[in-house]
Amino acid sequence: MTRAEGRQVHTSFSAPPVAAQSLPVKEPASLLSKSRVAGIVRPVPANPTRDAILAAMAAHPSFRAHPSETKKGGTKYVAAFRARNARTLAFDKAAASKQPIWMVDEPAVRALLETLRVSFDYYPPDKGRNSNLAKLSEFEARGLLRAFPNTQNEAIEIAEGVASL
Repeated sequence: MTRAEGRQVHTSFSAPPVAAQSLPVKEPASLLSKSRVAGIVRPVPANPTRDAILAAMAAHPSFRAHPSETKKGGTKYVAAFRARNARTLAFDKAAASKQPIWMVDEPAVRALLETLRVSFDYYPPDKGRNSNLAKLSEFEARGLLRAFPNTQNEAIEIAEGVASL
């Protein structure tokens, strides 16, 4: 040790012997598609209907990936699209069976869903929602509808209906 400006400074350092450590283990591919909820790891379920809907939306001429999407296909949990009329739809990718679609609550959108006989839930601005929706400025501090189409055709009818409002 030497003294520098009134304090002791170590000029060399030798670490104490370390017990043998195992190297980090790479997670198997099956764990890479897991999500963590309240500290519990759960798999993101397979959903062929969701995958078909998202493929149809990506190819649909009335929609483009939302400008906030930084990754092709959206995040692991949400894929968002903007219609040519500037309305936004977000698809919840973590659902196992139905394909929930989020959209801003508007009388015309409610009327569309009722006409199509698609069930939906209302989320007031202060109600909890998928945190991945926060990237969508259109949804910020707004009431949202979460629609539950039963088929790919219903989902596309909703999307096309919203795009034509």
